Amino acid sequence: MLEVSPKSSSNVKDLPDDEIVSRVQSGEHRLFTVLFDRHAQKIANYVAFLTKSRSDVDDLVQDTFIKVFQAIGNYKPHGKFISWIFVVSRNIVRDWQRRGKNKASVPIDTLPLSKMPATKDSTAEPSTKEELLASCNDREREILLLRYVEGLSYEEISEIMGLSNGSLRNIVSQTVKRLSEEE
Repeated sequence: MLEVSPKSSSNVKDLPDDEIVSRVQSGEHRLFTVLFDRHAQKIANYVAFLTKSRSDVDDLVQDTFIKVFQAIGNYKPHGKFISWIFVVSRNIVRDWQRRGKNKASVPIDTLPLSKMPATKDSTAEPSTKEELLASCNDREREILLLRYVEGLSYEEISEIMGLSNGSLRNIVSQTVKRLSEEE
């Protein structure tokens, strides 16, 4: 259980990320576990999605949070903290891929298809949706995961993917339109 200083609220877990980050930056390092508990599963899902390697997920998530903890003193809240964690995670996975551990390809069967946007035939069978998603490239599937499965905003995804907001919206729009037409 976390020990909380007298100046803190009665339930640290209810504090927004930026306030917890600020307190970690001020030396309350044990509060980092709240951030880990809050975001580790999302990052694990994202890493599994990018790597197709369930056996490496725990190590890559651990590497992500070690890197986040080491760099948290330099973090400036210009966006959401979770977006920054996704960027760090994405970079960790890219480094892992460059070392030749795995060549990522976004597996269709890891996508919760029920959360994907409705197409013309909203009663499409899951196999039909899988076939449609197979026509997407890795970047399009990654964007669809972040938008429709993780529920991130366009601004957050733009930051993670290194795309302008307009480019991102265009990719999403064109991809969903193409998937609707292919159905």
